[in-house]
Amino acid sequence: VMFSPPVGWGKYRGFFNKTVEMRRAFHSLSLYGTANNALQHLGRRPVVMSGFWLDQTTFSIAKKYYPDLPPPESPVFRWPEDLIKPDFTFFINEPLPKAFIKKREESIRYQILQVYRRWVDPPVTELYVDNDIGIPAVVEEMLTFINNPALTPSSLRN
Repeated sequence: VMFSPPVGWGKYRGFFNKTVEMRRAFHSLSLYGTANNALQHLGRRPVVMSGFWLDQTTFSIAKKYYPDLPPPESPVFRWPEDLIKPDFTFFINEPLPKAFIKKREESIRYQILQVYRRWVDPPVTELYVDNDIGIPAVVEEMLTFINNPALTPSSLRN
């Protein structure tokens, strides 16, 4: 399991917490540091990460283009060439109770979902969680997907 920011980088967070721009810069740098750590481990074992580059990017795209997203072929939906691309990407769609969501937040959540649905490389597999399905069942579904030889990363990109 990899973390972002990488282990040991947390001590610098306070320095970069002074402005929104500095927080964004720290977060971006952290993603590249995490990607570098992942590259070092990939030859020996699988790497699992939560909220890698696409997590922050979907939020940024959703906010910037609210309420009208660019078409799916837009360059904003492309993975950076200098950042390691995951073999599998999952979006866990876990609806919040209506009482916890303001109207604007609900719209942004929908917009983020649409960004994930438009992303094609790497493809995003949406997993829906409701009250009847717990996290262990979602993890099992992810593992079933990953272990399916018909759904290898190369077959998904052809």
